Amino acid sequence: MTSLPIHATPDHRTVVFKTVNNATVTVTFPQPVENPEYSARSVITRLGDSITRSELEAEQESALEEGLEDSFPASDPVSASITTVLPKGHNGES
Repeated sequence: MTSLPIHATPDHRTVVFKTVNNATVTVTFPQPVENPEYSARSVITRLGDSITRSELEAEQESALEEGLEDSFPASDPVSASITTVLPKGHNGES
């Protein structure tokens, strides 16, 4: 997560944060916002949630692919033959 903002521009459009691992995160809005620090934190939180969801979806997709590969080919192949039973008294000739 982020620490306190280290800089917010007077025009209420840009907020700079320093993260716990000393990375710098800058959020710039296209227009001034009423509470730039709060709005910027909200943007960062939603971005983090989106990244987490994307990573989870990629892991699930990978697990599905692996499961499909492990189950192919199936143990019982598809039957392509047709079996018929002739009524009693017929030998199959016309």
